[in-house]
Amino acid sequence: MTHAIQDGRLIQLSPSMLNSFDASSAFGCERRGWFKYVKGIKEPQSASQAGGQHLHAMNEEYLKTGKLLLGTAEQTAWFKAGQHYLDALRTGFLPENTPLLIEAPMPAGFAVAGVPVSPMSKCDVVTEAGIIDWKTTSDIEKYGKTPGELATDVQMLIYGKAFHPEAESVTLAHGQYQTKGRARFNLASVELTRKELDTNYERVILPLVERVKSVAGENDVNNVEANRNACRFCPHQSICPSEKASTLMSIFAKLKQQQSAAPILPPDAPASKPELAAKPVENFSPVPPPKSTPTSEPSPSADLAAEAPKPTPAPEPEKKRGPGRPPGSKNKAPPATPESIQFESVTVNYGLTLKLGDGKSFEFVRLDCSMTAKGPDADATYAAVLEKVKANVSAEIERLQSDVRAAQTLNPGGGK
Repeated sequence: MTHAIQDGRLIQLSPSMLNSFDASSAFGCERRGWFKYVKGIKEPQSASQAGGQHLHAMNEEYLKTGKLLLGTAEQTAWFKAGQHYLDALRTGFLPENTPLLIEAPMPAGFAVAGVPVSPMSKCDVVTEAGIIDWKTTSDIEKYGKTPGELATDVQMLIYGKAFHPEAESVTLAHGQYQTKGRARFNLASVELTRKELDTNYERVILPLVERVKSVAGENDVNNVEANRNACRFCPHQSICPSEKASTLMSIFAKLKQQQSAAPILPPDAPASKPELAAKPVENFSPVPPPKSTPTSEPSPSADLAAEAPKPTPAPEPEKKRGPGRPPGSKNKAPPATPESIQFESVTVNYGLTLKLGDGKSFEFVRLDCSMTAKGPDADATYAAVLEKVKANVSAEIERLQSDVRAAQTLNPGGGK
């Protein structure tokens, strides 16, 4: 299934592939399927998978030849736990030359929802009555499929439909081997009528294939549904964004898209009100009137003093003036606000720009906050509102920085 998905299109599938995407199964997840089949990231084979694969080979050899294939002591114990069932299969079918297909390839030309099924897909055992598939599990009670679950199992429905297209009823069975603790074998099976098989096939398989088609064209894993219950055993958990990180990255992606579509501009000024501009302001003068000073007649003593010669004082040494205003100069008074203007409210706009990434990227996110308040004192109201918007923006910046650091820690590869 190396080339199951090409150029964002699903061109071939297999029952095991659909199981990888199926979130209703114990270990299925759309993201796991996306990593494996869309991105082409191979999954390393675990020790339990290798053991299960060898047990399949042991069963195949015994059913075909009656010989026991060598394996580890543990694998041999698993095999012997279910050997009685293999003997029953050989005794019940082979002497009468009843068809018993071992590792049967999928019928040529079989397709699901218009997508061909890989001829490399094989069914463990096909009998005249139905399908048998070998399964290894650490705990049969916990992970083994029940008869009710087999009735809607993805692999079994496809096998039943492919190998028994005309049968009035089909038996779907799992031969379950427990690999932890005491070796055990259990046979779980369910018999479905033709109508039940067709109904379950249309209800389970067809929507799943359509969903896989949709995921096949997705480029961003954050847009792919995650099954968090399957994370524990997933081989891609180290590169799969966490739920919190996925939400954060989705927000950043939307912000980046908005920024590329239209640059962030300062908040708009309050809308003008022509009716206020047309109304004259009472008692308003752009230049304050000059202060009136009382006039008086010059006194004789003042005239005499003006005529008398004045002694010339000795010049004082010039002092070098430092920075600032000249000594004795008065502070400039702020322009007076006309008493007739009344402030109905005070609006403060405040924003900060946060740089994302590790210092090498050029991605930014802009946070702006605007608040409006009313108060009897315009200056005091402005100071209080400014303090509030600064606190809000700073708190949001700290939260985003913390989330970005957490996302980078959980997903150092960036989800690639």
